[in-house]
Amino acid sequence: MGKEQRQLALERFEHRSELPLLILALAMIPLLVVPLFVELPSVVEQVFVALDVLIWCAFTFEFAVRLTLTTTGRWKFVRHAWPDLLIIAIPFLRPLRIARSARALRLLRLGRVLAFLAAWSTFTS
Repeated sequence: MGKEQRQLALERFEHRSELPLLILALAMIPLLVVPLFVELPSVVEQVFVALDVLIWCAFTFEFAVRLTLTTTGRWKFVRHAWPDLLIIAIPFLRPLRIARSARALRLLRLGRVLAFLAAWSTFTS
């Protein structure tokens, strides 16, 4: 695929994924905030975790597609989008105890959601 075709495909992908990712980012907020303030029953907590993983997978897929289609060079893209990559990678680091608590991880992921919302609002302005 040529550079122009990849750029066109990237623009189409970003256009088509913008609204679904916005909806997922908004859905992520209660999934991250509610467990910080409310003790949830085990079943509800499992549902929250499953939805969290599903949304995380969607953001990971979005990052991978953007990385694949970028025309600026993959390393340049990664250097520019390092906060996105860091937030995507943090769940893999949990077994290494780098994230000291689940609450800290949730706050970091909430930061990713808020950053996405801020970027989206400047994009649409």
